[in-house]
Amino acid sequence: MCKTFTYGVPLLILSLGCVLGTHAETDTADRQAIDRYWEILVRSPRYGTTFDRVSGHYAKTHDYQKLRIRCHAWVAAEPQNAKSHRLLGMVYREQGDWDSAIASFREAVRLDPDEMLSAYYLGMTVGIFNLPDGIEILEKAVNRVDVRKESIQGRHDFREAMIYLSYYYLFHGKPEKTIQTLDRLEKLFQEDQETKIQIAEILEHINPLRKEALVRFERLAKTSEDESVRLQCLLAAACIRVREESSPEVLRDLEKLLENLQPTSPMLEPVRARLERLVNSYPVSPEVLDFYARWMAHLPDERYKQSKISAFFHLTHKAEQQGDFAAAARFQKQLCRYKHDIENWERLFVLYDMGGEVDQAEKLLPNLVLRQKNFDARLAAIDRMIFRKRLDSVERILDFLEIHDGVRNEILLRRWAVALLRAYHVSSATRCVL
Repeated sequence: MCKTFTYGVPLLILSLGCVLGTHAETDTADRQAIDRYWEILVRSPRYGTTFDRVSGHYAKTHDYQKLRIRCHAWVAAEPQNAKSHRLLGMVYREQGDWDSAIASFREAVRLDPDEMLSAYYLGMTVGIFNLPDGIEILEKAVNRVDVRKESIQGRHDFREAMIYLSYYYLFHGKPEKTIQTLDRLEKLFQEDQETKIQIAEILEHINPLRKEALVRFERLAKTSEDESVRLQCLLAAACIRVREESSPEVLRDLEKLLENLQPTSPMLEPVRARLERLVNSYPVSPEVLDFYARWMAHLPDERYKQSKISAFFHLTHKAEQQGDFAAAARFQKQLCRYKHDIENWERLFVLYDMGGEVDQAEKLLPNLVLRQKNFDARLAAIDRMIFRKRLDSVERILDFLEIHDGVRNEILLRRWAVALLRAYHVSSATRCVL
């Protein structure tokens, strides 16, 4: 034993040294990699892969404060450098410190008013709080940009800024400015397919121009050689037709378009998101709601359980708004498959009842009573059954529940006893008053 211990200690120390040495080497390699990314970020502070790598590293190590300190050190070393203030603003924005982010972006714009990216980030941030001056700064900045002289990344940033401006004008009731911005964007990016798709998506939100968006999507579908882009454009066009016409033929075309989409397709999620937007954001017919429910039900549960819960919740609400309680009950029943809490089953009972499906509602009552975890809630459910004269069910339930033990609601018990006696359920009535 002594020999084993004597030889074992050096081996243990050696093993620990190897492990610690490996961790130290890994940490050093990580720091060196982050330092290289930091150098790239300092040359051109912008949101994207490089910023995500640096930010993600500090978030992962729970050391985000160190990233702030690093940014502040750069600002202190180069206070007249607009890029240092822009990067500090980006870090503040990432952490949700909006006031500090806006202040940093404003300082970056003050130091370099001709630089578009700082104005873009400022406009994007103040737009959340509906502060107009940030948008004015962004407008001036994009109007000064000569896109032909920009790098590929610079062109991408300019396009994103223009699209942001378009959406800002659109959602603030300025469709004419939206169209002006899109016209300029289209002239500058005539050959760029992604820009064309984004323009069509914005036009889709402008009622008088929705048919123009439809034409553009169909044209893009014909000219694209990328199958996923083609499906994306055809689906967008089909969704616009469903909103505009809502005829059985249009809905059949939409179903046919998606019938061969495989559960493993990378397009499944973009298609789901587009259909969700169609159903949740716009008034659509009951037939469209039924189609969406069928389509969602066939998605694989392991990947889309939460999406299904959200979808059937909104479908139920939508059908209720339309006064179609039978449809609402169908959707709520699907929701109960994925979320088994008592509130959902009670909601299904109410919808059956409101839709006149009394038999279906009454079938749920025994199950509702047994699902109740709270004893008083169980008593209330039994009371509801007696009120609906489901006395056979009450008899069965009383076989399961020792309701005379610990029951303090004498009023309920007396009411049940009277109701049961009137229906000649003497044994059950007796159990209530014992």
